[in-house]
Amino acid sequence: MVGINPITELFLRSVAEYAAGRTQVMGLLAPKEGHTGRLVQRHEILGSPEQIANVLLDLEVHGAPVSRVVVTVPAAELAPEARTALQEAEEGSGVRVEYFADYICGDRSRRMGGHKPAPLREEAGDAPSAALGRRQQTLAQRPYWRVKRAIDVAAALCAILVLSPLLLLIAALVVAEIGTPAIFWQQRPGLGGRPFRLYKFRTMARPYTTDGRRIADAERLSSLGRFLRRSRLDELPQLFNILIGEMSFIGPRPLLAADQHPGLDARLDARLAVRPGMTGWAQIKGGRQLGGADKAALDVWYIRNACLRIDLGILAGTLPVLLLGERTGDATAIREAWRELNGDSAGEGWNGGAAAQPLPTQSSA
Repeated sequence: MVGINPITELFLRSVAEYAAGRTQVMGLLAPKEGHTGRLVQRHEILGSPEQIANVLLDLEVHGAPVSRVVVTVPAAELAPEARTALQEAEEGSGVRVEYFADYICGDRSRRMGGHKPAPLREEAGDAPSAALGRRQQTLAQRPYWRVKRAIDVAAALCAILVLSPLLLLIAALVVAEIGTPAIFWQQRPGLGGRPFRLYKFRTMARPYTTDGRRIADAERLSSLGRFLRRSRLDELPQLFNILIGEMSFIGPRPLLAADQHPGLDARLDARLAVRPGMTGWAQIKGGRQLGGADKAALDVWYIRNACLRIDLGILAGTLPVLLLGERTGDATAIREAWRELNGDSAGEGWNGGAAAQPLPTQSSA
């Protein structure tokens, strides 16, 4: 959103009241750069309208691409530089720039690109789906998940207390070599598809120069960042995600929103029925060596069969991955996951009672 005024506050309250879960406000742009970092109804001021190109790029790196910009300031009151930056963002980034005054005054055809804007509301289908099928909901309500949550809270609290010196040391090293902030966040679909911010230690410098030029990822990754990624120490801030209930120690790894729905069978959305994890069944059975479909099938298998014995086995299997790296895909585990998933199609199905068509067995091995 562009502008800090009573209309902005009204819009934010309206979104919170009527469109929570369908429309997500990622931040605000204020005419005065001195306002950057302040909060308006818990939404951060990310910069000025003139900086919109860098702000959009920064949000995209965080896994939160912006689809539209709502301007609550009349166009005539914006500085010429701000109007130019908004127009360039619309033409170059594909975002919709919408002036709130146009809706109030009834002129819905006047906008910077010259064509009619879409409605200010979002369609319900655009939101992450929390309406998982009855089968998924049944799995998520198993008593083990309540026991697992209690274990997560106790273990995360102990880990944070014990590892606090290491956390502070890594944060100091990151600030010294890469700069502030020490923590990087990325938006991911979590429990029920609801977005949350996954935290990591920063391993890369900013994605653009002061003049807005994009920097290649290979140039941004520091030597400290390579070590943190290889050792998985960059994942330690997710202990706080676990403590507040957004993640678990063990569960399906949270994907970027663009990777969560790669055109696969809807049954694979069952991986959203439980909290995502720092490590999981798919990670010890191939991890990054696996294709998206195989990884999702392994995640669904885990959700259907999760128990303390399997979780302890995953913890034990994670240590060799940390020390030796990921191995090639476990063909036996992958075949079993697909066999069990396809076999369920003959019963209730994963779409709330409608029988699904069996998928062909897939394997990356």
